[in-house]
Amino acid sequence: MKRILNIIIIILLSAICLTGTAQKIAVKSNLLGWATATPTLGAEIGLDDRWTLNTHIYYNPFTFRDNRKWKHIRVQPEVRYWLCQKFNGHFFGLHVLYTHFNAGQVPLPFGIFPDVKKYRYQGNTYGAGLSYGYQWILTPRWSIEGSIGVGYKYNTLV
Repeated sequence: MKRILNIIIIILLSAICLTGTAQKIAVKSNLLGWATATPTLGAEIGLDDRWTLNTHIYYNPFTFRDNRKWKHIRVQPEVRYWLCQKFNGHFFGLHVLYTHFNAGQVPLPFGIFPDVKKYRYQGNTYGAGLSYGYQWILTPRWSIEGSIGVGYKYNTLV
């Protein structure tokens, strides 16, 4: 799993070095992911005037106290169509995802997934979905985006 992560990071960094000009590539992160102890790294590359390819990697390698685990690695590529111009305004997206996870003995808030507190689950998730979002340009080099999506996930347990 570490080898896969290293290869993905090398590809993302290579893409940044090769095409690091404005309105062609964006380096991204997900603040909500970081808030849940899941570091994220993403890149979005312009394909055409209104099309981009966005990819995020979510990685949580941590084992918490009392052998509590919320480990996972997730890759989520998404193709986006921008209504006005790429990297600005409204967009629609189509994404797929793959996750390898190992979770157990974690009490989740509001009683969601109560079995995760008692049992350990390990396996893979496959999924696809649609998204809608909006990106606000703050300065020539900084922007913020919000998005919402719907989709389907299928889990296979080991």
